[in-house]
Amino acid sequence: MSDGDGVRISPLPPGFGDMLPGPELAVAFAGIDRSACNGYELGVLLKAARKLACWAESLSLDVTGALAHCPPCFKDDEPERSARPEPQTAEMLAPLLGWTNYRADQFMLIALTLTDLPNIRQALERGDLEFSEVRTIADRLSLLPPADRAAVDAAIFPEVLKLRAGLLRLHIEAEILKVSASRTREGAWM
Repeated sequence: MSDGDGVRISPLPPGFGDMLPGPELAVAFAGIDRSACNGYELGVLLKAARKLACWAESLSLDVTGALAHCPPCFKDDEPERSARPEPQTAEMLAPLLGWTNYRADQFMLIALTLTDLPNIRQALERGDLEFSEVRTIADRLSLLPPADRAAVDAAIFPEVLKLRAGLLRLHIEAEILKVSASRTREGAWM
């Protein structure tokens, strides 16, 4: 596309690469003609798509966390929440989403663990962490008590945003050991 003077006009709206994930980015993304994008612009578009994917995954996890606290009901029942997660939620997720029971259990565990990890949850929502990285972190923190999860969550930011794969796992495990040692000294785990 050009402006008539031979100067190419980008099909990306101004500031597109800096938009935060959410409905506005989704609408802007849907309105872009990919066939009019050059390689650089397609790279910007791909980054935006990953941001949207992370944002959508964070929405799925939020809804799963809320669903875990809903007792069984019929479609016309009033909304109700329980203080503790309902034990049958993962078994309901599997056929609902076409997942295996293992996948449903894992997803629900991640959703429930994220309730104690505000920094991790927000990083996923912003697209700063991919779901696979969030899963790695949640897998390592899910067995800790909520207060310890929150302590590790606070301790790993913002450094965790720079780490991937093996280094990410090592960093999380080092922080777990620090929190565990601190709790042992305080006598909290005796």
